[in-house]
Amino acid sequence: MNNERTAPHPLTTAEWDEVAAVEQVRTWWGLAPGERGETLTTVAYGARFDFVSPGYCGDLYVVQGDSFGGGPVALTRQRDGSLDVVEFD
Repeated sequence: MNNERTAPHPLTTAEWDEVAAVEQVRTWWGLAPGERGETLTTVAYGARFDFVSPGYCGDLYVVQGDSFGGGPVALTRQRDGSLDVVEFD
């Protein structure tokens, strides 16, 4: 059953650009200066979730490379509107 509250949403062009602008993401995917979200879409999959938990409520972006090496990258939207990489222990 598909639950609209927890369903993944495709990233818009603007959201891909935001994700690709995060310095850690640029480094991990080897994006050259001037490369934007369109380049990232050729080597990664991404989705946005309307995430609600006791510690966070808001946009959660999950980006996975197009190979089976390494785990996905998660980013959350901060109060100032910027995206921040979630660090897992």
